[in-house]
Amino acid sequence: REALQDGRLQGQHIPKGTFVCLHMMGTNMDEKYFANATAFQPDRWTNADDWYQSSTMIPFSEGPRRCPGEKFATASIKVIAVLLLLNWEWEEVPGQGEWDVVYVDFPQLPKREFKFTNRS
Repeated sequence: REALQDGRLQGQHIPKGTFVCLHMMGTNMDEKYFANATAFQPDRWTNADDWYQSSTMIPFSEGPRRCPGEKFATASIKVIAVLLLLNWEWEEVPGQGEWDVVYVDFPQLPKREFKFTNRS
């Protein structure tokens, strides 16, 4: 990106015309935002409304030059969901109470247990 006007970033003067690059991996892996950032912990997103800031996780970048793999990843998730729905009967394990949907930047469903039976 190119700075369209003079500005300041963390106390540094950024003159108009300066090329600026966001280091997304630095933000995505910052221990200030993500405890134990290099560990694979999918459960960290379970209670994301307690700590998540939308500007701290930028896996596909932003703007017109964002990662073309984002659409592939989204399509892959949809295909997997369809295959799960087509090939398995889903039955919620009883006694788990009401569903509470929490919205931060995206809907978060509470942990639920399901019983799966193969349709074939």
